[in-house]
Amino acid sequence: MFKTFSFVIVVSLLTLSCKNDSDQEPTEQEAQATFDAIKADPLLGSVPKFKESINDSDSSQLAHLVNEAAPVCSAPQSISSLNSGTDFKVYKFDKDLAASATAMGFTGSIGKKEMVFIEDYIRYSFVNCAGKRVKMGIGLRCFIHVKSLRGKLATTSLPSVAASVELGRANASFELKALGFGIDGDVLADGLQSSAGEYNVDNFGKLAVTFNNTLKLLKSGSNLNISPVELPE
Repeated sequence: MFKTFSFVIVVSLLTLSCKNDSDQEPTEQEAQATFDAIKADPLLGSVPKFKESINDSDSSQLAHLVNEAAPVCSAPQSISSLNSGTDFKVYKFDKDLAASATAMGFTGSIGKKEMVFIEDYIRYSFVNCAGKRVKMGIGLRCFIHVKSLRGKLATTSLPSVAASVELGRANASFELKALGFGIDGDVLADGLQSSAGEYNVDNFGKLAVTFNNTLKLLKSGSNLNISPVELPE
């Protein structure tokens, strides 16, 4: 599989590097072709859905979680009881939405011409907490901090961010965090040395595999010990 993936990535990068203007950002069409190739891989076929949240309204709704104490409630005790749904989303934050990124656990700062993407896979259930409906669950969250080095930062596409890093037009780092369960090394994709590193084309693909491995790990029949956390709706 990785041989096929590597071939697709190499072809995509060669296409990008052959542009007449060496400072031109990769187009959305070129970046999306890379992403579509990864999504089409059979290994990723079990992903329940993907929604790239590119509207500021989605991200800004998370700001109310900052410094808000979670209500006392009875959390689900097994993965099978997290039966309200699953989500696979990408949120985007700029400097003006830094508080919302903090609400989701981002611990850095977002400067001018910088951006933070948060990629989320969650499995959740709605529970009643003192008369209030609360979304609780487990999952995997990846924080991607992007800094522009040359020209405009690629806009909303994670494949295009990874391609820009590969071509030296931006730098980006990632950090993986497990939500409500312990993540073992064997869940990480082969070759992904740790849960943090440079967000380049190679690690972009390995992170996709890691998310897929997590989906398999969090199946209903799993006996994994969990401690569900409150999640934004």
